[in-house]
Amino acid sequence: MRCNDIQKGKAMFIKVGDSEPQIIDVPSEECYPFFQQKVGGYFEVVPFTSQGNPFIAIVNEEGRIYGKEHNELASHYTNIALVGDVLIMNPSDLS
Repeated sequence: MRCNDIQKGKAMFIKVGDSEPQIIDVPSEECYPFFQQKVGGYFEVVPFTSQGNPFIAIVNEEGRIYGKEHNELASHYTNIALVGDVLIMNPSDLS
């Protein structure tokens, strides 16, 4: 799977230790509590590009402080060292 395969209204959910991401629906309203539940706390948005296209990773903003485990698969997709469970999605779906 590639980031470019993520359709509008969907996100790639990558749990720590999983070898395959899950494609999940992103709610169109009240998505902030949904993001917090998926990443296990307050979140931050990390922008990145994949094959020239913009994407965002939603991560736990205090993941490093609380010693969350390195997410190897999410780090591979983003080329950024990330910890904890991660959502990857199109930035236009964040609005």
